[in-house]
Amino acid sequence: MGLYYFIPSREAFPLSVAYAKKALRIDPDLRATHWFIAWSILYHEWDWKASLDEYQKVKAFPDSEDRFFYSFYLALIEGDYESAIDKTQ
Repeated sequence: MGLYYFIPSREAFPLSVAYAKKALRIDPDLRATHWFIAWSILYHEWDWKASLDEYQKVKAFPDSEDRFFYSFYLALIEGDYESAIDKTQ
């Protein structure tokens, strides 16, 4: 919503994160929801530490079909550029 300007992002992101957290209270194994929260914290709040904490939860899913992308992105966020490059090889 906030990306497409239906409502201002300062309203959309907190609202969508609140609903995502509500979904996690129902089912904490929704890895895409953890990913969304981490992304929202990173790009809306610019809170690198909180975003990294949430990305660690995504990384904990061993069966994630998107694990490659998550681990690559996590390495970038952590500043481990060499590891991120290795993941693309």
